[in-house]
Amino acid sequence: MIILKNSFFRDLLRLFCAWIGGGLVMWHPSAGAQQSDPATHQQNEMVDAISREQFAGDGALWVWQPNRYANFVRQTGPDSQAGHLKSVAVAMAGNEFRDFVFTVGAPDRELALDIVLRPTGRRTLPPQAVAIYSAEYLKNRRGEETGDALLPVNGPVQAPAGQSRQFWVRFDARTIDLSPGQYPFELVIGDEEQGLRKVIPGALEVWDFRLPSYDVLPNNSYAIFLAKSKLGAGAAFRQAVRHMKLYGLNHMFVEPPEVVRPTGLDEQWRITGYEDEAVIHRVTEGLDAWNEVSGNDTLNFIFSISGFEELGLQREGYAFPNERWKLVFAQWLNRFKNVLAQAGLDDDQWMLVLRDEADEAALKSVEIPLAEAIKSLDPSIRITCNTSTILSDESWSMRFFKAFDVFQPHLGLDETLEWLRSSGKPIWVYQCWTDLPVLGKDLHHYYRGYGWDMIDKGFTGTGLWTYYSSPHDRPFYGEDSQGCQLVYFHPEHGLVHSRRYEMFREGMDDYRYVVALRRAAERRGAEAVQAAETLIQQAVRDITTHPQDHKRPETWRVRIAERILALGSD
Repeated sequence: MIILKNSFFRDLLRLFCAWIGGGLVMWHPSAGAQQSDPATHQQNEMVDAISREQFAGDGALWVWQPNRYANFVRQTGPDSQAGHLKSVAVAMAGNEFRDFVFTVGAPDRELALDIVLRPTGRRTLPPQAVAIYSAEYLKNRRGEETGDALLPVNGPVQAPAGQSRQFWVRFDARTIDLSPGQYPFELVIGDEEQGLRKVIPGALEVWDFRLPSYDVLPNNSYAIFLAKSKLGAGAAFRQAVRHMKLYGLNHMFVEPPEVVRPTGLDEQWRITGYEDEAVIHRVTEGLDAWNEVSGNDTLNFIFSISGFEELGLQREGYAFPNERWKLVFAQWLNRFKNVLAQAGLDDDQWMLVLRDEADEAALKSVEIPLAEAIKSLDPSIRITCNTSTILSDESWSMRFFKAFDVFQPHLGLDETLEWLRSSGKPIWVYQCWTDLPVLGKDLHHYYRGYGWDMIDKGFTGTGLWTYYSSPHDRPFYGEDSQGCQLVYFHPEHGLVHSRRYEMFREGMDDYRYVVALRRAAERRGAEAVQAAETLIQQAVRDITTHPQDHKRPETWRVRIAERILALGSD
């Protein structure tokens, strides 16, 4: 063990460790799968020495504020920049959730941790406005057990000797009407049997304005449910939809097996019957669950007919896209619209999607001709497309731009995005990376920075692969977690969030703060609008040019909130 008494050399070593990529602290360096080489082992020991020296006088119970965007393992301790958690300060607007994250550990003994937040002033937080979660360690495809799922804390949480537990305190001004002002409290952390206890003072400030509805940001994060999946039916499905509304995921994706299906054709090319129970159930159950949560946010649907352009019908002389096919398809389309209307959907609450990430051949042979056929039958039907392919032929490009209403390519393909902008149509974007809960991944840039990437580029809709996808169901403690899905199905708690889901919500809330500022400025006139836009663009440049600095979005959020408060409300 290295103990550094001289502060100059201690600070010099801290800087050196940061320069070589420090930040992961191993209390037992030989215990983790992440110990891949001697240099990493030596680096961790040096950072460990600094952190132990910093915390040595704090007794057996260590509490610190970690980098919430870093992946971590059971043995991850305080990094070289960490210090004792002395106080808690959280600020938020109305109509949002806000998190505070801290880590607890003891280097030499097992703990049974009780975590309590209790009011200390006249203005009291309602108990239902606070929820506490602990991060559960799940195995990813590299074999690492990293903290990712957030489980509700309903009693003592075990932390073995030499290990740590990360906790998330979630404040709720979205479903609870919190009056503006300060709410003082104290965070009590301890192990009663061992006589260990820390009391940390804190305060929540609720600003005097509300964020706009999540309707300002169409969010298609591929919420895909099928009846046989873990979250596809019954109470679990309803819980998932309620959580979608709370966190602003306002588009549900319905796969081909659950759309209206014709059962046959007669001699006059008339459809003889339909199977539509599945889609009626999906829509009505979804809307019912959505309406169980307060708020005026809207649930929208995207219906996929990928691979279903011939409607599952086979008959001589009938084939996509000939005239007999069009005659039959028109009947199906009319039935489909009527079914959705009867289930409670307005025309502007749903769209069709025809293919997934189509290449040029699929665009020309199926997707564009099918979209054109739909538009010729009913121009009011909206169609979305998520291809990132650039068509090489100008005439095909013009047909493509005319036939579709919303484009949702992958983020980061600048050439594709510039090409799609020439369509004049709305552009949403999505991201689709796997293996995100592994050591070394930049969760901040992928999730929190996403909102600022959208503001920077002027995108009007968003999405991630994926909120939940039935074909990718995994056991909660499975051996093959890709780390794409934002929620898990726990055998006891049902639907639980990932840490990554909270980070994604933060980024989308940043977007809502910008919308709130623009709206407040518009009420004050042209000069206020110009000043607000200058502030927003300063934030965009600062955050997007320093993506590794996790403090900048927080700094700019406060500045934006201060400007909103200065502009006042009518």
